[in-house]
Amino acid sequence: MKPWLEIDLDAILSNYRIIKNYVKKDLIPVIKSNAYGMGLIPVANALKDVTNLIAIGDVEEAQTLRRSGFKGDLLLIVPIFSREEAELCVQYDIFAAVDSFEMVSLLSDIAKKSAKTVGIHVKVDIGMHRFGVKPEELDSFIEEISYLPNIKLMGIFSHFPLGLNLITEEQLILFDRISSKYKDLIIHLPNSQNTVENFESTKFISRCGLLIYGALPSDVKNITLKNILKLKANIVKIHDISAGQSWSYGYSYTAHKDSKIAVISIGYADGLKRALSNKWNAKVKGNICPLRGTINMNFSFVDITGVSNAQVGDEVILLDEDLKIEDMAKAVDTVPHEILVSFRESMKRIYV
Repeated sequence: MKPWLEIDLDAILSNYRIIKNYVKKDLIPVIKSNAYGMGLIPVANALKDVTNLIAIGDVEEAQTLRRSGFKGDLLLIVPIFSREEAELCVQYDIFAAVDSFEMVSLLSDIAKKSAKTVGIHVKVDIGMHRFGVKPEELDSFIEEISYLPNIKLMGIFSHFPLGLNLITEEQLILFDRISSKYKDLIIHLPNSQNTVENFESTKFISRCGLLIYGALPSDVKNITLKNILKLKANIVKIHDISAGQSWSYGYSYTAHKDSKIAVISIGYADGLKRALSNKWNAKVKGNICPLRGTINMNFSFVDITGVSNAQVGDEVILLDEDLKIEDMAKAVDTVPHEILVSFRESMKRIYV
């Protein structure tokens, strides 16, 4: 018995529409990192009829989508670094993010030889200090690349490193100023966090990943999203444990009373983080039951004391509309994004 994910594609579409209605303008859904672990091809196909542009994280994802027959517009939101990436962008008609003249020139040469025109989005660094043209160099950069053949400037974008605060407000003013003369282009800026925390930033097109997967980046109350997934496993063994006994590696938990402990078919190799040991719950036959004992590589332990008629083979739910991704993230001091992308790619995904 192996764990699996049940993913509701209709809920992803609903969340897309909820966010689009909230911002009252176009929205770029982000499906990088295997659609945040939810499955690149199924999620892209679910979104293709509701959006004009989908953001991806690397050229391999673009390659996978194109080879699957996906024909929608794709934007690579990480600037390209190599000839191979430039060639793939041209070959598969991918809009490329750029922040260096060398890469735009390379794209131009490859596109010209292929008798194609490649669309580009210029990334500007307003404070993340990861990628991007310096704000004060944006105009000269655009002027410089404007002479290159077979290149079409389509957009300008940046990325906030923080949620709403004084620094972000200053960065928003900066981006507003430097992008104001390019309003005929696609101008995109806020990520999921700033979309819900910093409404002023939604004057620009939002790029949302986390939100469309039903998770909130902070404790905001201004938007309600639909849960899109359930994480499930099975009971594979049940033990009667006496008060005072411990179990699993390190004996991290000791029973305070006579208990029934179920071994379930999921561990940290599957993406259930070991740090959740003794910090998370599961549902068994509708009952909320605590995880007890150290999570193993392939198995975990749930205290099912008091659950009537539990038996080997029963389903165990570890994430759903009640056991939320955001709460799981808080339990181990991380972000919901990390929880979503932790589930191994080979885990079975059932689309409902």
